[in-house]
Amino acid sequence: MTRAELEKWFTIYVAKVYANRFHRGINTTPLARYKEAIVGTANRPGTGLPERIIEPSVFILDFMPFEERTIQEYGVVIDHIYFWDDALRPWIHARDAEDLKRPRKFIFRINPRDMREVFFWDPTEKTYIPIPYRDRTRPPTSRWEIQAAEKKLKAAGYARVDEVLIFQAIQEMRTVEQESERKTKKARRAREMRDNPPTHPSASPAKSGPSAVTIPETDLYPDTVEAFEGIIEPDWP
Repeated sequence: MTRAELEKWFTIYVAKVYANRFHRGINTTPLARYKEAIVGTANRPGTGLPERIIEPSVFILDFMPFEERTIQEYGVVIDHIYFWDDALRPWIHARDAEDLKRPRKFIFRINPRDMREVFFWDPTEKTYIPIPYRDRTRPPTSRWEIQAAEKKLKAAGYARVDEVLIFQAIQEMRTVEQESERKTKKARRAREMRDNPPTHPSASPAKSGPSAVTIPETDLYPDTVEAFEGIIEPDWP
């Protein structure tokens, strides 16, 4: 399954299968026990519904992986990629409030699917601020592609990996993937034509009246490569 399909499958399993499956440890289903906690029972009052989430995007980011970084004139570097926005400017070379000898580190949340921006937790505004690539001409990529590119470069003997090499490697990997897809389509087309050869007009029984000869399709699967969509992730061992 693709990652998106796996996530959908897992969500259905948790919400519709696991939650309704009898558990011997609690002698009921998780969903029934949850409802008991919310509305209460004859022997115990309920807690009531939890507060509604006002900012779902912030709630989601709170569960995302994060990195701690100091902020320099160039911004921050995460996975060899430079990120910058003017929102970082007041915090350049900030010092730790508890030990002025140490530089202050800040939280940057990461959406692994899309590394075009990271999310800076502003300690003053108490909110997340998106911080984009410093070089905004860079293409969208996932964290998995970046990690795969780094692995590829190190295996090729590069002792030092930087942003330029990372994106060059990502482009090379995408080119290989697209070529592989094209070859797969050509192989599928050839197999289809081999297994279902078109009937030659002369082999068809003669028919009276106007000509009824039909020229069979000669290209059941056009030899085109669709535009890259979604995130192609590395096949980890």
